[in-house]
Amino acid sequence: MNIFFAVLALCCEAFGQGQGVPLSAGESLWIGFDGVSGCVRTDLGPLVGVHIALGRDELDSGESVRLEMFENTSMDPVFASQTFNPTTSASLLAMSAPVHWLDYQGLVRVSMLSGSIDVDSATFYVEPDASTICSVTVAVPEPTTAFLLVVSCAVAALLWSLRSCCTIIHDRAQSPRSLSYERSSAGRGMFSEAMAGESHGHQPTVVPTVTALD
Repeated sequence: MNIFFAVLALCCEAFGQGQGVPLSAGESLWIGFDGVSGCVRTDLGPLVGVHIALGRDELDSGESVRLEMFENTSMDPVFASQTFNPTTSASLLAMSAPVHWLDYQGLVRVSMLSGSIDVDSATFYVEPDASTICSVTVAVPEPTTAFLLVVSCAVAALLWSLRSCCTIIHDRAQSPRSLSYERSSAGRGMFSEAMAGESHGHQPTVVPTVTALD
């Protein structure tokens, strides 16, 4: 079973490092939300915003990405757009606009114009009035997808462990010295915090669909 836990740990570590959606030039990613996690008091004034957290592949100098905001669906007109062309590497894309999304749902499109990035999550902000701000963080890919990947990883690790176990038992039947050697070798070898407050709406959703730019 030591082999099982070792392989599972390595697999989950690799998954954690690779989580997110990679985007290359000419590709776009839609991310939506349906409900917020909580609200707090503020004095910033009515507006909406989104923060896109990037992964290991950040937006580097010379690369370009565009963010667009939509009211509810991709068929709605864009009500805000911004293009990012950093002079130094950026791990976060932040954008705000006049108040929208008062029904606590909306959509953004991340379009890679040049270069490449990894998109890890999106935090949406809605200020329904001048003294309240509500937010929710949406992971990319969806938690359901992440869970299935981890389960697949665990099954693969278990099968590997069982295969190794059967190999050791077989070696023991053939040669006890082989079992002793295997034991000796094994001995040497071998995001997001939602804002606290009142909940509104349903659980957030994400549409991790990569499409080619028009």
